[in-house]
Amino acid sequence: MAQLTYGDPDGYGRHGILQEGPAGFVCHECGRDDIAHLGLHAYRAHGITAAEYRARHGLQRRARLVTAAIHDTIRTNAIARMTDPAGKNFVTARDPSKATAARLAQKPQWRPAAAAAVAAAATVRGPKMRKGRVVVCAGCGAYFCPLTAGARRTYCTKSCARRNRRRQPQPTGTAHGTWKGAAHLFTRLVARHN
Repeated sequence: MAQLTYGDPDGYGRHGILQEGPAGFVCHECGRDDIAHLGLHAYRAHGITAAEYRARHGLQRRARLVTAAIHDTIRTNAIARMTDPAGKNFVTARDPSKATAARLAQKPQWRPAAAAAVAAAATVRGPKMRKGRVVVCAGCGAYFCPLTAGARRTYCTKSCARRNRRRQPQPTGTAHGTWKGAAHLFTRLVARHN
């Protein structure tokens, strides 16, 4: 079977496109067009998880599969859960650095919708705005791609570079780091002008 690209016909919809009508979402699998919670429908009616549905139909991993009304209800319930004692314990016990490391360890997969968005943005900006290499920031460990016109960078941002320069110990005993050195420079300037 040929690989579908963004916008190709895919079941009852288009590959990589989530169609939402006035009554709800349209299911790519069966064509039903009044679904408020597409992930739940996919599991109950077709036996696939929301992640499998997104992958099968080329949707972005973070594509919202619920209507705005259901999303607001889920958000309200989540906020209520996070403010009770169990939610507060969860927040204090979680380790964001471990979660980030686990996420970065996974191989990224480009879905057709995301690839189309990146390609469209590249045509607006122009080709090859960034170098084809990934650099690890010497200060915070973040991954970044330097610009093509930029010199070799070791820090992801100017603020990260400043923060790390402040942490480095200042040299001592040099002509520019001590009072003695400043006095020596002053006497050389005076001798030059006389």
